Parts: sequence; structure tokens; C-alpha cells
Amino acid sequence: MAWGFLSPQEVQKVASLAKQDIEMSAKSPQPLEDLTRLAAAGSCGVHPNKCFSDIMKKHGGDNQLPKAHLIKLPLKGHADDVLQSMILPHELFSAIYNFYPDTWSRSILPDNDMENLEQFWNTVDGHPSLTHHIRAKANYKTTLIPVALHGDGVPLTGRGKVWQQGFTNFSFYSLLGQGNTGLQVHRKIHLALKLNALFEGLLIDFKGFVALPPEAALKFEEAVSAFLLLVAELKTHFQDEDVPLFNTTEKNHFMQHSAKFAATVNPRMLWAFAGEDQQRRAQKLAETCMKGLGPSKASIKIAHRYRFALHLLFKSHKR
Repeated sequence: MAWGFLSPQEVQKVASLAKQDIEMSAKSPQPLEDLTRLAAAGSCGVHPNKCFSDIMKKHGGDNQLPKAHLIKLPLKGHADDVLQSMILPHELFSAIYNFYPDTWSRSILPDNDMENLEQFWNTVDGHPSLTHHIRAKANYKTTLIPVALHGDGVPLTGRGKVWQQGFTNFSFYSLLGQGNTGLQVHRKIHLALKLNALFEGLLIDFKGFVALPPEAALKFEEAVSAFLLLVAELKTHFQDEDVPLFNTTEKNHFMQHSAKFAATVNPRMLWAFAGEDQQRRAQKLAETCMKGLGPSKASIKIAHRYRFALHLLFKSHKR
């Protein structure tokens, strides 16, 4: 990390995984055996160019996924078609079903719940994507898995430059799956946003009230409680991602208490927007005062200017 080869986040991730391996080794010899085989790759690192092939020989032998399909495609800037590769989606789909049942049960058809599959098709009935091609299939509600297709360009070289080069990536996922892009997580995020809009709307509707009316206060408390529970679940779901999402902080605790006492004190009177706005102003003032001065001397200049700014602000309040 000190030399820049690893980021602090990568160091933390490696350390966390190493800790898990050590803990698992106390229960089973398998983790240590796997690490020993990996460490032996490339004659224990003596021949780095052999590491990939050694690892593939020792750990890729049971790979049941289909090999990439080769096809020539016309590409911009090339006179002739260029050989490209792709894993055919129907072959990948079939391999998951036949050789990776745990993945199928987790990401394609969770728990093989046929009732949930049929319920999905009943729910989306009337959507324009549900064409006659689908309806013509016998028993399609219990035999067809709904999937979504995603495609996007990914920059590779010259990022941000006119000569930037990249590749187009296509992927698919089940709309019933429980992965990061699964329907369940999307539903939770969508519901959290709706709850956020609900209690924000209550604060707007009762602006100027010292306390929320009883019915509005109850609705506010229920919405905030449900919102915080969803945020906690989403935090757990994304906790292993490179960028942790939906963090919970002490502000969540304060938010819960504000909602609990909404019938006696309007949460709008206690929200942090005013304080955050002050932070922005203080940041701008500090940046201005830092020019040509060290941090220790800047605070004097900051206080002097802040005092003057408040004076002008207070004078402007005269009627």
C-alpha cells in the first residue's frame, strides 16, 4: 500500500479474506490445501508467466460452462471483419440449470418456487413486452423464466480522450433472481425511495407546524421505521461490494427518535439541512482564508471574516 501497488481498500479486503481462511482452516484442512496449490503456481512464483496456466489446470478442470463462441463481426476502423468471442446465452442458461443447481436456485428461480414464477407472469399481464410469442407457449407461466438484457460500452484505453477505445458488453439476468441485480433488491430500493418521498411530503405539508397532527405523526413514524429497516437490509446485502452502499450511521438513530416524537415536535424543526448548508458556507470561507497561510494561522482569519459576515447578515435582517 505504501508504494501504491495496493489501495487501502484492497489491503482491507485481502486481510479480511485471509482472516476468513484462517478461521475456516481451524475447522477443515481444505482452505489451507487450496492456498497451498495457489501458492505453488508458476513454480512458487519463479516463473510468473506460468501462473495462469497452472491455476487453470488445478482449478479449472471441473468448469462446466460452455466455451466461448467465435464469430467474425464488422468493427469500426477495420477493413475486414474481426474475430470476436461470446458465450452464447442459451448455452450458459442451460449449463446453469444442468450443472450449477445452487446458482439456479439463487439467481434464476429462487428456491425453485414455481408459485412465485406463476405469480410474476400474472402480475405483468398486460405489459407490452408480453407478446403473443410468449403467450403462444403452452403453460408459459410455469415453464418460462423472465429475463432482462443489459448492454453497454466499457472504456478500455484512452479514457476521456477522442481516441478512446472500448468494448460492448451484453449480459442477462433473471427477473426472479436474488443477485445484486435481482428483482427483490430492486423492489426494496424502490420501496425505500417511496417511503422517503412519503415522509418528506409530510414535512412539506406541515411546514410551520410545531408538531405534526396525530394521524400524520403516526404515518410519519411508520414510514421512517419501515425505511430504516429497509436501509439496514440493503446495507447487509451490499456490505461486500467495493463501494459499500446504504451505510447506517448515528443519524439513523436520531432519525428514529425524531419520528417517534413527531406528535410533540415537528421533525422539520430538527432536520440537518440548515446545518449542512452552514457546512458549505464554512468550507468556502476556509478555502478562501487558506491562501498563503498555514492551517494554524488560517483559523484566525476565518474567525475574523466569519464575524464580519455575521455582522452583515444580521444587519440585513432589519425591517
